[in-house]
Amino acid sequence: GTYVPPSSSPSLSPSSVPSQKPTSSPTSRPTASQPVQTTSQLVQTAEKVQADTYNSCDETLRTMVQIADLNNTTSTATTSGIIIELPFYDGMTGRTLGLWQCSFTNLPYNSTLFPEGKTLHQCSYSFDADDYDSQIFVSGTSEGKTNSIIGGSGMYACAGGQEEVYLETEEAIHMQIRICSTC
Repeated sequence: GTYVPPSSSPSLSPSSVPSQKPTSSPTSRPTASQPVQTTSQLVQTAEKVQADTYNSCDETLRTMVQIADLNNTTSTATTSGIIIELPFYDGMTGRTLGLWQCSFTNLPYNSTLFPEGKTLHQCSYSFDADDYDSQIFVSGTSEGKTNSIIGGSGMYACAGGQEEVYLETEEAIHMQIRICSTC
């Protein structure tokens, strides 16, 4: 449709508005038996739902990528960013777990919407224990504290959850991956 500015939008006459019967729904106005929740109560409810979901996750992986690998990898430049590929390791033992591949897309510069240097990234953790049949897919931005697990394959086919960087040192970047089954 065509945008009509509010100052020139047509007025609605009673005959042009379809009649609707009032309906009641769980989201309608509160009654005496349904008190209004304060913002604090709503935040507490949301935090409880998030905690219940987080606590119901099936598996937590602590992984890391080594800065030396990151510095020595060959990145592929694209028209809008870069793609990198390097090994990732068990964050506790240092054992190689597989291949970490990440595509970083530069967001267009706009001083209000997208300040300079911001990126969107999509990554995969490909596990070599089963010839890379099992993968976890992650998406996020350079501004987020956590990234979302958006799916997987193989033994992680129903993956959901979160990935977050919990430690950065001169030697490595450590990530925690909370995997929740969505099946």
